[in-house]
Amino acid sequence: MSLIEQIRELLQSAARDRLSGGQFGEVVAVDNGQQITYQFPLATGMAWQAKKSSYLRRFGELPTWVQLLHPMHRISLCNISLGVGLPPPQAIEEEAIAPYLAKPQSAEVSRQVPDTRHRAPF
Repeated sequence: MSLIEQIRELLQSAARDRLSGGQFGEVVAVDNGQQITYQFPLATGMAWQAKKSSYLRRFGELPTWVQLLHPMHRISLCNISLGVGLPPPQAIEEEAIAPYLAKPQSAEVSRQVPDTRHRAPF
């Protein structure tokens, strides 16, 4: 399976699955003005930082659209990329990521969560 096919499969699977919350959160802003809050436990945040570090050493900066994903899905995406030895594409088709961004847990916005915004185009 190609890298793009694996990414599409990850996004489709993630769009159907609900993630549990946690005491930490991150707010991302999509170009259309939508704000998405992802909540996650400390362990997920730490795992994301470790995986991001591995990715950065190998490929450099992540594509901006990756910041639209929940940290758990960013970890999975980095695992895929590191496994095949290729970085993800710099852009992703809107139809591939739109169902992911529309999932119910993405619409939950909490004002108690620190505002760490990332703006990313499709």
